[in-house]
Amino acid sequence: WPKISATKARKQLRDLRKSGVELRNRLIQPFEVPKWISDFEVWREAILVAANVISPDLHGHLETLNEVKPPPGNLSYASDEHEHYLGIMSEILRRVDKFLEGTALDVRR
Repeated sequence: WPKISATKARKQLRDLRKSGVELRNRLIQPFEVPKWISDFEVWREAILVAANVISPDLHGHLETLNEVKPPPGNLSYASDEHEHYLGIMSEILRRVDKFLEGTALDVRR
């Protein structure tokens, strides 16, 4: 994995959170699912790289999902496979949110 500073990795994590929400909320047609999954996989790998720089524990928490809560109810699914990946993505986003909220609190103290 490329060498980046923890500060840069945190910024990347914030940026990836934003782009992840946009990707997750994107309305797609069934024929677009393979491209969407490819975009998801690129996004997930970038999240894991940034997380590993910040904290190996965070990386592990995002790489191996022991449970996946249902995604937000306002999402539209183009297929069962799309729904499956949306669940994974939503869980990763929840965990990133929780981490970023915690580090923001640490900075303010």
